[in-house]
Amino acid sequence: MMKKNWIVFTLVVIISITSFSLGCRNDTKQNDTNPKQTSATVEKSVFKQIGYFKTEQRDRAFCIYTTTKDKKEMIDHARKLQYTPGHQTVVHFFDSEKFTPDNSLQTKFEAGMWLDTPTFTNEYRQHMIGSYQKTITASEIWYDKDTATKENMKGTAIK
Repeated sequence: MMKKNWIVFTLVVIISITSFSLGCRNDTKQNDTNPKQTSATVEKSVFKQIGYFKTEQRDRAFCIYTTTKDKKEMIDHARKLQYTPGHQTVVHFFDSEKFTPDNSLQTKFEAGMWLDTPTFTNEYRQHMIGSYQKTITASEIWYDKDTATKENMKGTAIK
């Protein structure tokens, strides 16, 4: 009698496992063929720091290559970068890694902060998306590519 119960129990377990396995396989096939149940892949934006300039007074400028065109995303990224109260941080965004200037080795304020240098040619400027500036009063300003000039940005900050 005990042997018979053991055989019945074993058969029930085997049938249950087999049924469960077949059921899972069918669910997977349905998911693969049902377009309503497919998941969309969301590509994450890239932000790559190419250059970083910092003065002795703790003013900072970053040059960032990015794949996004979304101004809000760029501003959110810029807000995560270093800022010293009473000083300024400028973040320049570019859409080409090759044409994102490296301001790390600049020694002059104009060149490091505002990219006012002969090497920052129109070839680079055409790949600029815009610039974010957090001023000495902690005001935040976004400059589109055409308004992100030394003259416009300089007037809102102190050297």
